Amino acid sequence: MNLQFLTAFCFATFAFQLYANTQPPANSTTIKLKQVIRHAGNQHFEVANPRDAWLTDNNTLLIVSGDSNSLSIFTPSKHHSFAYSQSFSKQNDQSASLEGASSISFLKDADIAIVSAFYSGSLSTFKLGDKGQFNHIETVSDHLDIKQAFTAYQDVKDQDMLDLVGAWDTHIVQESQRLYVASYQSNAVGEFKVSDSGKLTPLGRLLPKYDWGRPTSISQPNNADWLYINGFEQSKISVLSKTSEGKFSVTQTIQHDKNGVKSMLNPQQLIVTPDNQFLFVAASKSNALNVFKKDTSARFNLHQVITSEQNPGLSGACCLAFSDNQNTLFVAGETDKGILIFDFTPSTGKLRFRQHITELNRHQLTGVSSLRLSEDEEQLVVTTGKNNEIFILSLD
Repeated sequence: MNLQFLTAFCFATFAFQLYANTQPPANSTTIKLKQVIRHAGNQHFEVANPRDAWLTDNNTLLIVSGDSNSLSIFTPSKHHSFAYSQSFSKQNDQSASLEGASSISFLKDADIAIVSAFYSGSLSTFKLGDKGQFNHIETVSDHLDIKQAFTAYQDVKDQDMLDLVGAWDTHIVQESQRLYVASYQSNAVGEFKVSDSGKLTPLGRLLPKYDWGRPTSISQPNNADWLYINGFEQSKISVLSKTSEGKFSVTQTIQHDKNGVKSMLNPQQLIVTPDNQFLFVAASKSNALNVFKKDTSARFNLHQVITSEQNPGLSGACCLAFSDNQNTLFVAGETDKGILIFDFTPSTGKLRFRQHITELNRHQLTGVSSLRLSEDEEQLVVTTGKNNEIFILSLD
């Protein structure tokens, strides 16, 4: 697996395999389609190739686009849907560097959105103002030449001071306002402090001598003393915990083809349960979902594997969202169709297949690129990459 394949995997057109919709059991949570937002016919929305989304507590929808290179904002309308409000891109804000916008985190107490950009190797912050509009606060980047950074990285490595080349995923700790950034090409996890004004202060690289294996996903339980980071190219998961000095160290490495792990090639996203007992990993090349359970020695062991052969819909497994309130896991494959829904039993740690949704109100759900639950877990936002659509689902 190389960089060319990876970037093509994320930002190129896919061939999709269609599967029949599986009906849910009668007693399952009702899932309804609230709205579909499309780039086609509404190109001023600037949501081509949506890569990530966030629903704020006041029901504002934020969408980052890898092809429009933008952040777009939609606000609630009187018809219980979202109406376009504003967007940031080169077309309307030259100061925002958002080439290959890839992920978004949101600092709730300060109403600040932080957007990472894969190709421009940057972080941009946007703060909600008194008049209900977001304002661009700043963009931090080493401003490396994109072509050189991705074809001859060793030649510019010494200039990569912020470790943001190929910035893919971000995770923010709300209490400490500390931001972690997984950067694929820099092969680094950077730390930043986010101020109430939206300014970013670099805190350096997490474990600077450690080989992350090209990170693309970060997750953390309610206990901020633990951190989980996947390595896409080396097909490994790094489990970190804080020492008595309050610094992170790697306490376990989970790797494909070791200790019975046979279906974890190219893990693209991981999620740990809030209680820090179970770890879900979507492996894109294995077309599989892996479940790991923590034992009494605080080490994770393989607990369950679900493959695309067992449950069609996992081709290019990429995306996860976990509802702790409903004990439900949502999973999707980017080179596939639809989303899979599993019921999770905490006492056993086992997933039970519930439903494969391939269409909603005759709208085909194809090539999912991200899944994001609202804070109250009553809405699910589904972005569909090269299909250029965003689905907003209500979970009743």
